[in-house]
Amino acid sequence: MASALDRIISNGEAAGVMTPKRERLLKRWASHPWAFLKGKDEDGRPVVTTVDPHDTRTPVKPFPTGKDWDYLRLLVRLFHSDEAVIGINKPRQILATWTALLVSSWECMFVDYRLWLLSKSTQTEANAMLKEKVVQTYGRMPEWLRECIPMKAKASELSYHDGNSRFVAVASNVYVRQARGFTPTGMIIDEAAFQPSVRDIVAAVAPATKKLWIITTPDFGTPGADYCGEVFGASARTGTG
Repeated sequence: MASALDRIISNGEAAGVMTPKRERLLKRWASHPWAFLKGKDEDGRPVVTTVDPHDTRTPVKPFPTGKDWDYLRLLVRLFHSDEAVIGINKPRQILATWTALLVSSWECMFVDYRLWLLSKSTQTEANAMLKEKVVQTYGRMPEWLRECIPMKAKASELSYHDGNSRFVAVASNVYVRQARGFTPTGMIIDEAAFQPSVRDIVAAVAPATKKLWIITTPDFGTPGADYCGEVFGASARTGTG
């Protein structure tokens, strides 16, 4: 059976966009998510970009890999490890959620039979985040790469490799009711402290998945914040730390 990488290369050959150099790039990018996130195309342009909405001149920027952002390299290494549960109690604007989404979408792009879930408080929020952080990032990648790894996007679901791998956005309350219908590779619970059902989500998904990433900024006085306080310590409840 052909691997995902074999089919990616075959797709490129069928589309007439594959060259020996591009094949080498694909093999390098498929080897590790950090290699992909810091990757450059043949012309030196970054493959993966982010958007800074506060910059009116050059809002689209390469995914940051410099010394000032070295913690992202460590974070990617952690996400790519066998660690089953990862909790991040974070300040804003450190790209933790974006990095989590990019690592999980890398897995959907380069590995067969992946199912990643993104949980937000509402379906609208989950759909919007999937579109902004994953679909639009994919749309800025080199055209030849998108020919090699086509992605089909619906409002709440992305599919790769003819549906072999999927990334699905879910609302926290809906997911708790539908949990038995999923056996995910991993799940990202974003802004967990603001999701009243987060305790039930974790109870529902933990037995069925190998990876559970709980990411949040601090909150207090809510069921989600209380649960995150238990996981992270008092800082998630008080906003300190």
